[in-house]
Amino acid sequence: MKISSDDLSDGVVKPLKNGSVKVSAEYLPLNIKTTCTVNVMHEPFAIGETWTVDGQWRFTLTGVETHTRCNSYNHTVGEQVVIFHYKYYNDGYISASQTGLNFNSIAFDVYDEFGEAASVYPCTHTVSSKTISQGTSCTASVAYILPNRSSSFRFDVGKYTSNPSTLITATYNGEMPYANIIGVSRIEMV
Repeated sequence: MKISSDDLSDGVVKPLKNGSVKVSAEYLPLNIKTTCTVNVMHEPFAIGETWTVDGQWRFTLTGVETHTRCNSYNHTVGEQVVIFHYKYYNDGYISASQTGLNFNSIAFDVYDEFGEAASVYPCTHTVSSKTISQGTSCTASVAYILPNRSSSFRFDVGKYTSNPSTLITATYNGEMPYANIIGVSRIEMV
């Protein structure tokens, strides 16, 4: 992305789209040059919007559904089970161990409407994520139990890029579907 002087104001860049920008500066009287890369993200994302990290991946939270407690062996305290559906594409990511891309519960932090952290909930109604190679995609889902019954959620995603390894994060905010209020237990963008 090229930046013109119209895009600068007191050292602040006004981003027009997602992506990375390399910023170079030089101070000729002392012959000082420096360069840094800045990742620009449009946040927060909504259900159905795609978070793109150029040359690495595309990630979309495709749907959310409330669910009943279905695991009699899990005794995690909480008020509401929620399943998050997502899809991701490998646009060039290679991990340090030379494997592909995988977005699983380790990459996610989920919060209820009060900002309290949710816990991963083992559920047989979810689809496990897979490690995928470049040029491929995966559709998966993960369940969480929220500490409080909530009308909204926050879904944070974090992943290190490959070469160089930099932590990049995105946030999805959304409304919670309620089967007992509006007759819908799942929201999905198609």
